Amino acid sequence: MYRRLELLTRVSEILASSLDYEATLRQVAWLAVPELADWCAVHLVDTDGSVRVMVAYADQSQATLVHALERADPPPPGQAPGPLKVLRTGRPVLFPRVGEEELAWLARGPTHLELLRAARLQSELVVPLSARGRNVGVVALATAEPGRTYTDADLALAEELARRCALAVDNARLHRETQVALHRKEESLALLDTLLRGAPDGLAFLDRELRWVRLNEALATALRTSVERLVGRSVAEDAAGYSPSIEPLLRRVLETGEPLVDSELSGASTLAPWQPRHHLMSVYPVRNQAGEILGIGMVLVDITARKQAENELRQSEERYRRLVETANEGIWLVDTETRTTFVNQRMAAMLGYQPAEIAGRSILEFMAADQSLARERIRRNLAGISEQLDVPFRHRDGRTVLALGGTSPVTNGRGDIVGALGMFSDITERKRAEAERDRLAGANAVLIDELQHALGVREELLAATSHELRTPLAHIKGFTSSLRQPDVEWDEATRQDFLAEIEREADRLSGLIGDLLSMSRLESGVAQQHPRTETAPDALVSAGLDRVRGLLGDARVRVDVPPNLPPVLVDAAQLEQVVANLVENAAKYGPSNVEIGVTAAQIGSELELAVEDNGPGIPDDDLERVFDKFFRARTTEQSGVPGTGLGLAISRAIVQTHGGRVWAENRPMGGARLVVRLPLEPTNARGPR
Repeated sequence: MYRRLELLTRVSEILASSLDYEATLRQVAWLAVPELADWCAVHLVDTDGSVRVMVAYADQSQATLVHALERADPPPPGQAPGPLKVLRTGRPVLFPRVGEEELAWLARGPTHLELLRAARLQSELVVPLSARGRNVGVVALATAEPGRTYTDADLALAEELARRCALAVDNARLHRETQVALHRKEESLALLDTLLRGAPDGLAFLDRELRWVRLNEALATALRTSVERLVGRSVAEDAAGYSPSIEPLLRRVLETGEPLVDSELSGASTLAPWQPRHHLMSVYPVRNQAGEILGIGMVLVDITARKQAENELRQSEERYRRLVETANEGIWLVDTETRTTFVNQRMAAMLGYQPAEIAGRSILEFMAADQSLARERIRRNLAGISEQLDVPFRHRDGRTVLALGGTSPVTNGRGDIVGALGMFSDITERKRAEAERDRLAGANAVLIDELQHALGVREELLAATSHELRTPLAHIKGFTSSLRQPDVEWDEATRQDFLAEIEREADRLSGLIGDLLSMSRLESGVAQQHPRTETAPDALVSAGLDRVRGLLGDARVRVDVPPNLPPVLVDAAQLEQVVANLVENAAKYGPSNVEIGVTAAQIGSELELAVEDNGPGIPDDDLERVFDKFFRARTTEQSGVPGTGLGLAISRAIVQTHGGRVWAENRPMGGARLVVRLPLEPTNARGPR
């Protein structure tokens, strides 16, 4: 009895020596062995619900068994098997003799049960660690020595031991929580001070008497004074030129309890009195937990720069309007009802009218084409489709004027389509000359039969490139003509804007010419060739994605390429370009957050590479044509997207030089799928089969 009292005294000393309750509980567990038990396990429940176990044992040869017991059959979250059941009941358990039934109660699972059998437990008791009405864990004591059996007296001693341990744990946790709360308070105050000091906008708190309690330098600067001057004074005493405007607004928030958001204030500037300053003020009531208004918070945002930017934008819009009005290209804007909202002088003169005579009228009135066809073209524009096409207009004198036009949808700031824009050039004389050429060619068919194919290819190329080249050339010509207007004096900002537009359109022309050269080399068979090497499909896909990673925007790419696919004998640089073109095509014509899948698989004696998306898909009539030069599918998602229509054509040419094939199809669940098949046998090194 004396030794057990001495044990309790020693336990109390250990628990009182440190606030590190985990370390002290571990000492207590080892102190209980072997005086009270051959095994002692402390199950400690953390504040987040997780459980940690500290085990002490008398027989040091049992270390391996102890480690196995700790890891075996961890309990699922929310469950409390074995000794942890005492946490739920709060009542101690005494097993004078441990048999199979008791082992089943203690076990967490089948593996844990077998290990408990190996421990040869003789007697066990489990008591909760309870303090101030909270259970923080349990203590389990067990004997392994035959004949050593626990009694009610042992249970009473264990409960006293557990009570002292639980009290120490709870005290330590309360101390820790107090320290954390104090630390958080200090952090909050520090964060508030940092916010006030570093915030670019004005921040302040005022009491119910509208006295400045706390504010930052940004707000004091906006009021043309200092923080020190304002603190403790009322708004009526010192709010610079804003006082008559601010005070009634602040009082209204106090009286109604309703916040005031983004009220615009304007006043003179100290440094430049001739230039007004503009601010947005928001005011919010500050309440205590009982809902009583303690004061008000104020946020003051300087929007002077924004106001200046808005003025500059209006001036810029005016400059561009003058540009449009003086451009050599015909420009026509219509709303969603096909009514003319703007037409420039060049377009009106092309049809023999003045702009005022066309304004407000439907563009359909001036078209010589079938009305249903004309309506369908405009409907596609208003659905988000950009096109280049020949448009027959009716001149005022009744003759037909044929114009080459590029049309595209017009959107507002929210992205809604509000109309369509067309830019037109008169090609009537050119078409007449072409018709005459065709007539002469037909009369001399015998003489030019051998040249027919070559001329057809050339004319196809010229016709297609004229469509693609005309828009950037028209922009360059329009801006250049405007700069050379002898009766217009442009300011420097406008000149720089015009020159930047000319440079962008020149870059666009350069890219188109590069694609044309690549296409020409591939079709002639003299394209730059690299040695063909056996290349892993996953390497081709990875390198191809690297080429376009900067062009994908918000697109999400999923890659499914098994690493064990057989290699293909290819020009790796060219096939990487194919992957890049297909992925860029999916990202360009899909929605802004398009999901792109890149897959590879062995299909018989071929390797299949596929790129699929969840976009609008490809119209069935266009599936066979998407790989033709200069062709662009009529999907609503390509609105306003620049492109030459050569990317897929180049990809097909590369695949064919490798003896492969490529096609497009629509996915059953929506979206398009572009498929490349390459032969796996070495014959693909000899070119198309």
